[in-house]
Amino acid sequence: MATLITRLKDKDCIKVTEEILREYESIKSGLETLKEQLESVDEDIVSLPAVGCSERVQMSLSGSPTEDSALEIIECKKFIEKKIEEDKKLIRAVDRGLNNLDLIHRQVLEHIVINGDSWVYTCDKLKYGETQLREKKKEAVKSMAYALFGFSIVKEDTLFDRLEKTEE
Repeated sequence: MATLITRLKDKDCIKVTEEILREYESIKSGLETLKEQLESVDEDIVSLPAVGCSERVQMSLSGSPTEDSALEIIECKKFIEKKIEEDKKLIRAVDRGLNNLDLIHRQVLEHIVINGDSWVYTCDKLKYGETQLREKKKEAVKSMAYALFGFSIVKEDTLFDRLEKTEE
């Protein structure tokens, strides 16, 4: 029974790993968008009439509209900063995992999963048979899952908790 549960968790991690790799380029471009949004939020803070150039807000018991707006903007800024940090960690983890792969494994992932190229095109480009490349892809995704989630996969941990542990 324990082996079955471990296999299910491994399969889930492999599926998530493939999804992350498929969305890798979107995550990278989304990071730039988040940085632009953060700059826009900074401009919004400065443009508030009562706040000026400071993020600190003097709270009174009245709860004026300016204070409420400032708090909303600051909460939005913190959310965006957190998302940027999570995306940076994820990108670093994927980059580290890709760099640790053999050349052929990395090329298979880049062509098939990340770029979405066809098997025929990839077979022609890499000069391997489709069966061999499918096996290489399977090995590469499993290696990437280990790079992202660790060798022993614990159900309670999330990917970002694991990434924070590896950064420390």
